[in-house]
Parts: sequence; structure tokens; C-alpha cells
Amino acid sequence: MPITVRKDIKVTELRKGDTFDETPPAVVESLTRKATWGAVQIAGEATPRRLRLDASVTVLREEPTEDEQARHRRTVMVELLTDELSRWLRHDPARMLREIVDNDRGYGEVLTWSNLPDVLKAQAMFKHARVVWHHLGEPADLAAADEDTLLEAFASWWYTNVHQLGGQGPRHDPISRSTSIISNIIDDCDDWAIQEIRSRIGWAGAREEMQRRVTQAPAARR
Repeated sequence: MPITVRKDIKVTELRKGDTFDETPPAVVESLTRKATWGAVQIAGEATPRRLRLDASVTVLREEPTEDEQARHRRTVMVELLTDELSRWLRHDPARMLREIVDNDRGYGEVLTWSNLPDVLKAQAMFKHARVVWHHLGEPADLAAADEDTLLEAFASWWYTNVHQLGGQGPRHDPISRSTSIISNIIDDCDDWAIQEIRSRIGWAGAREEMQRRVTQAPAARR
């Protein structure tokens, strides 16, 4: 259940439902901002109160408990990671190639500068997405997957592709690079995919969760 807290804020931070710490209680319905002042509409009052936006006020505000906030962050994290994984799996490179071939008009240019990069990037992302999906148990419906199992699947990927490399991401030894341009492009796309997934995990707010999981039971991931 939410708890009521006393907060010292600026008028510009007022929001609907705040209660001025006064008697009788004055509940904020709305705030209309002007250049330097605001019109604060109070429930039951006919005329808005005119207050400077930079003025300090004390209000009583209902806020979720720390546990509720943590649960909400976890729910959002899981939803974002599920959406990302679903998107990566939908971009099947084999399907993309079939669509390219099906749309070929016989001009002799099947793979071009415009469609080949998309296929190679999709292939790199799809490969990593399949790894996460495999750790998840290869469910037909990702939305129905258990939250903890999903986070553990991403943590397994994080352990291999980020944690074991010291958080720096993949680095090529230039001496060991293949003389094949295509092979190097594929390797570079794979590196790009790792950095992209790592970035999206961070964007989902799951970086600390991943690091916590991989440091708790590293032996189980070897």
C-alpha cells in the first residue's frame, strides 16, 4: 500500500493529488504554469491560488513503498527485455533473404549495398537472441515466460559476452584477423550485436540485475 510522505518541493513540482500541509487540507487539482508564477487549483476552491513557480511549499504526497517501487522497476525491466527479445527473434535473416529473393526482378542485383547490411546485422542479432531464447527454454510465447527465468537467461548471455570480458566487450587482435573481408565483416557485425544487446539491457535498467546475478553464482555458468 502507498504511504503518505511529507515533501518540501518547488511550486513547479506540484502534481494532482498533492495536499498542502495546512488546515483544513488543500488538495491540488491542477497547476497552470506561466513564465514565473503558477495558478494552483485547489479542490473545492472557486479561485486558483497564484504562487511563484520557484516558491517552496510543503505537501503531503502518496508514494509507493520501496518494495513497491522495486517491484515496479522489475516489472518494467522484464517487459522491456521481453519486447527487445521478441523484436530480435522476429528479424529472422533467413526470412529476410527469402523476401529479397522473392522481390528480385531479374536485374542481376539480389544482394545490394542497401539490403545486405540489414541481413548481416539481423543475422548477428538473431544468433544472440537465439542463445537467450534457448536458455529461456525456447517458449512459443515469450510473454508467458517466468520473470526470473527470463532474467536468468539474459544473465547467462551477459556472463559470456560482457562479464567474462571484464565489461569491455569483444576486442579483436588485429594480428589474428582473417584475410577474408566477408569473414571480418561478419565478426564485426557480431561485435556490433553484442554491444547493441548490452546497450538495450542497460536501457531497460537491467545492468545491475545482470551483474548481481552473474557474480552470485559464476561457477554454474562455466
